[in-house]
Amino acid sequence: MTVSEALRWATTRLESKGIDSAHLDAEVLLKHVLNLERVQLYIEFSSPLAEEDLETFKALIERREKREPVAYLVGYKEFMGLKFFVNRSTLIPRPETEFLVEEGLKMASQIGKEKGYITIADVGCGSGAIAISLAKYLNSDCSIYALDISSSALEVARGNGEFHRVSDKIEFLEGNLLDPLQDISLDLVIANLPYISREEIEDLPRGVRDYEPDLALDGDKGGLKLIRSLSKQAFKLLSYGGAIALEVGYGQAEEVKDFLRGDGFSKLEVIEDYSGIERVISARRFIPYHIVFTPVFINWRNTEYRLK
Repeated sequence: MTVSEALRWATTRLESKGIDSAHLDAEVLLKHVLNLERVQLYIEFSSPLAEEDLETFKALIERREKREPVAYLVGYKEFMGLKFFVNRSTLIPRPETEFLVEEGLKMASQIGKEKGYITIADVGCGSGAIAISLAKYLNSDCSIYALDISSSALEVARGNGEFHRVSDKIEFLEGNLLDPLQDISLDLVIANLPYISREEIEDLPRGVRDYEPDLALDGDKGGLKLIRSLSKQAFKLLSYGGAIALEVGYGQAEEVKDFLRGDGFSKLEVIEDYSGIERVISARRFIPYHIVFTPVFINWRNTEYRLK
């Protein structure tokens, strides 16, 4: 079987299973098996496949027919122009999360200009895509804490940190939300926490529901339990002028803005994703008004002064 014949065979198989991205998936998987770039793949169009490569390719197609995500089949996913290794311990980075990283970069740059140095916490770091992207692209001097409750996810994140040579900027910590940082003053908290309600898990596409980790998907009843808890924790640990940036799900933005305000945050901003969904919410922690503008009364009768 030649390269072109293998592609046609795989595309037909995947289309018969109702996979919309059949040709693209077949192409990505064959490139992976042959270790070729796309251009090289088409240059080799009429070349015969080695028997071992063909068997490997067929096995991957069979797994894809069962809706196993391509990112798990090849072992990596592109995000923010960077390559991140993933496995079934980690959520697969999504394009919409790039909006969260871009907002984090903007806020971190603003705070960095004010302070000269910035301390960041990426909560629920998974593969490390957010923390590592910030470390790669942020111009300000920074230290980043990447936190996750899953030790296996942290192992993947550490590997990605080493791969991108940013381990000197990131400390990977295991724990629930911000619990490991109770004595640390933070300037930015950024998080893509689980926000899918438990009631909606069964309605997710098979490739997500059956393969990606429940721990990274299940936001409990209503979907916002963890985000609510993080908001309260973050307000206590953020320095004055510090910021929080959160990814949220469809229809959740108004509720999240309400409890952020209730926890004391102000200057809220909402960013829409490619589909027009309110996907990212950011807010700042400023010095309370009554502290800044509390008038000072002086008892002039007890004050000694002279005109000079």
